[in-house]
Amino acid sequence: MGSGSSNIHVVRLRPESLGIEICLVPIDMVRPHEKSIEALRKYLRTRILEDGVIQDPVLADYRRGLIIDGTHRALVLRDLGMDYIPIQYIDYMDPGLRLYRWFRIFNGVGELPKGVLDRVAEVKEFEAGDLDRYPLYIVYNGRTYILLVDGGLEDIIRDIEVVEGEFLKLYKTHPSFLSEDEVLGNDEVLRSVDVAILGYRHVDKKEVLEAHKRGVLFHHKATRHVPPMRVLGINIPLDYLRTGNIYKAVEHLKRVCLEYVGEKVTLDGRYYAEKVYRGRLCEDKD
Repeated sequence: MGSGSSNIHVVRLRPESLGIEICLVPIDMVRPHEKSIEALRKYLRTRILEDGVIQDPVLADYRRGLIIDGTHRALVLRDLGMDYIPIQYIDYMDPGLRLYRWFRIFNGVGELPKGVLDRVAEVKEFEAGDLDRYPLYIVYNGRTYILLVDGGLEDIIRDIEVVEGEFLKLYKTHPSFLSEDEVLGNDEVLRSVDVAILGYRHVDKKEVLEAHKRGVLFHHKATRHVPPMRVLGINIPLDYLRTGNIYKAVEHLKRVCLEYVGEKVTLDGRYYAEKVYRGRLCEDKD
């Protein structure tokens, strides 16, 4: 079998010179740091059952029990009664793993919901350089609406969900999302008319780990983690992730060869800033 302890199996994918390993770990060893969305969970469950495989490993630090990216995949595997989960391991404090934010974008906003305005502590003329001074804010039509003057991480998490709920009640729509580098420093986006941008201060890795230890879940799509590289397309049959069949998952991974796809690429509608490798089953000569 692959290297590892009696219940953790580590397989180095080919070509081994890349040094990329997939770990098969007991599914209860890792848990999410963000909440899930029920509709997305149901959709993914249907797709995974139709495929009969788990296509992509979850990004996780199993030594800290932390799922970094792949919450819904992990929860679906747990729902389906799998004993093991394939992960691409990375030490969460590795400086190569970068942590950013997602901004919530509400389009077609004729006015801010009353429930949001009732929570506003202060209104200022918009200045891009001021944004990281505030724990939580909305940029709208040339003004910054400050929702929290002081507040810890749990206050931010709570209030983001409340504000998103107020927009949903009034406009019957969910937000879209833009990454930190698509918003900050982009004057065209920040000064868009009838667009409300919900943002919050920078959160560091120590805060994420502390919240995780306390069992505090971030809202969905709060953090954006960019690893140095990412593996896609390992395609492990679901039945191999049961205790009695885990040796089959190990043998399957031993046959996976990686091909470099690129960096800063969009695949299946998702943008990847990191280097991406995609797996395929090797021929013996590979």
